[in-house]
Amino acid sequence: MAAALERHDAIVAEVVTLAGGALLKSKLEGDATVSVFPALNGGMSSVLFDSMATGVPVVATRVGGIPEVLEDGLTALLVPPSDPQDLASAIGEILSNPARAAAIGRAAQLAVGTRFGLPRMARAMEELYTDLLCRKNLKGVC
Repeated sequence: MAAALERHDAIVAEVVTLAGGALLKSKLEGDATVSVFPALNGGMSSVLFDSMATGVPVVATRVGGIPEVLEDGLTALLVPPSDPQDLASAIGEILSNPARAAAIGRAAQLAVGTRFGLPRMARAMEELYTDLLCRKNLKGVC
């Protein structure tokens, strides 16, 4: 049994990278096939934005702010939290269908640039501050 587990671990280590920091960035810009984010709760991780920006298809759980950023079936594949079968199925779908994976990656790349790029975020911040100043009835702002 121990030998079988060691062989299994060796096979997994050849195809799976648990990356963070600079290694993550190099993997996303290089040879990453899929970015998997199986969170159980919480908000939105920057790794999802990095994956989207580099066109790497994302498989993530439907928790926190993730469904507000990623659209299931279009910019990512979203699965329920704590559901390893659905997670494995979604990963398998990306790995077995390169055309669909590429389409999801392209759609995510377009979405992140359009919705979360610097010009869009700067406009949103300007609109927010203008709205707040107008609510305070400051002269010369509105």
